[in-house]
Amino acid sequence: MTTYMDDWLHAPWLPLYDEKGGCARCYGGAWWWLYLADESRTVLPNYLTRLGTEKRTTIEARAGITQLDEAIRASKLGSLFRVFRRFSLNLYRRGLPVGKPYSLTSSTSARETRIRPVFGLSAQYVPIRVPSRSRGLVISVPSGRGPAPDVSLVVGGPKGRRVVGRPVRPGQGTVISAVFRTATERKNVVLIITGGRANGAVYGVQYVALGQHATLPTWVVFPG
Repeated sequence: MTTYMDDWLHAPWLPLYDEKGGCARCYGGAWWWLYLADESRTVLPNYLTRLGTEKRTTIEARAGITQLDEAIRASKLGSLFRVFRRFSLNLYRRGLPVGKPYSLTSSTSARETRIRPVFGLSAQYVPIRVPSRSRGLVISVPSGRGPAPDVSLVVGGPKGRRVVGRPVRPGQGTVISAVFRTATERKNVVLIITGGRANGAVYGVQYVALGQHATLPTWVVFPG
């Protein structure tokens, strides 16, 4: 079981329900079930009861995702989307060796990635390097094809500060602006993108570092 759980951490960007590779993620997903059980003693019994009595034939119900969302809400934990976001952040906070699908290097000139997918019930941990004298960072994560993923920025390592973004206007997505308070925050920047629903989505990352004496802009026009 420990081996499966270690392997699961190596590719957190794959969906919780992924059955490839001998269903290694099915077993390694114990990280998620242990987290839920720790959050509430009623959520898993509630979930199993709902699975045993379910008569709906939708794809989400057949996969058990509808019942999971209902059981989590009934346990007063919030929605599946919000709880999976907290779970994904918790993995990073614990200092666990979560795999990184890619990394970014920022500069004082705006940059952007190609369009990328995020699976449902998965998390992507993206390290961002910034110039050594950078004062801050502005990130925009526009998204499409389904509900927007959850986006968080953590600066200063696993025990560091979480920077909450705001919705993109107009359109769909998140904008995050951060001014570094310490050198440690500048050296340890991770963007966490979580697909906490049944279906995935697509997104891009647009990002620019602030110069040493720059002020935090109220908005940034990115290319494209």
